[in-house]
Amino acid sequence: MTFTRAALWGSIILLSGCTYNASCGNNDNILNTNKGEKVISEWLEKQSIPATSITCPRGIEIQKDHKFLCQAVIAESDNLTIDIEITQTSDDGDIHMEHASKIFLSAVVERGLAGQILDQTKKTAVVDCGLRVRMAVPKSTFVCTATGKADKMSVEITIEDEAGAWQAKRL
Repeated sequence: MTFTRAALWGSIILLSGCTYNASCGNNDNILNTNKGEKVISEWLEKQSIPATSITCPRGIEIQKDHKFLCQAVIAESDNLTIDIEITQTSDDGDIHMEHASKIFLSAVVERGLAGQILDQTKKTAVVDCGLRVRMAVPKSTFVCTATGKADKMSVEITIEDEAGAWQAKRL
């Protein structure tokens, strides 16, 4: 069985940004990147992408439209490090965050495969794709396991593009 499903939720998550305030540093003109790291951690948690560590550069002056990158080491992903682009949206330390790295969330595939299996067989299955986050590298593959009450199957997933489209093929 082969089917295709666009990872719309992943695309929405990947393309959405958030605005927070990361000012209140010791120096009124320096961005408090310690506070920013906590804000990034919370933002990633809301997307089900927990990070084991986040590192931002220090000594960033507060200046509207200034951009810089922070790095997040993602949990349950073989220490995958992704970049988060930070844009200062005001001279008050407000920031906008978005993923600079193209990532692929296993949860999107797991939900999609479970739905496809239910639609096609009228049976529920628990799907496990292993690592929670991967880089969205077109044509790369990985294997998921779908387990039902009486059977178990392996499914090869091919990432089609950086936007999160994928294709599955039963092994």
